[in-house]
Amino acid sequence: MMEKFSLVGFDKVRAKLRLVKDEIRGKATRSALRRASGILVRAAKENVQQLDDPETGRRIADNVQLQFGSKVYAQTGKHLYRIGVGTRWQGVAKGNPDTGPRGNTPHWHLLEYGTKRSREKSFMRRALRNNVNPVITRFERELNRELDKALK
Repeated sequence: MMEKFSLVGFDKVRAKLRLVKDEIRGKATRSALRRASGILVRAAKENVQQLDDPETGRRIADNVQLQFGSKVYAQTGKHLYRIGVGTRWQGVAKGNPDTGPRGNTPHWHLLEYGTKRSREKSFMRRALRNNVNPVITRFERELNRELDKALK
């Protein structure tokens, strides 16, 4: 499920965005988004560390990552960052053996969304829900900084 937000009160930043070329606008936006998204990545890693099984060598927290949606960008020109658990769904050995640190963790969604027999233990959605304002504030600050650099 993708959460949607609207930005209100970015009047100064919007005025600066109108003053720069599209290329600079895109670069500044990507940079600011990447930096602001780091808050969510760190929060998700902290949340899931409490759920990781200490008996195994692999950790879901090691696989939480930020990815730029290059395919979406190539097709639409829109900047998209995804935060999620990087894992392989195909080619997983039978029984899903423990391969140690940074090992495959295809079971992460069972914790995030729960099953018929176990309650959800949301770590990704909780990271977003608890950090909306800090992320927006950081995005505005970083975008302002990038635009100030470009306008000098």
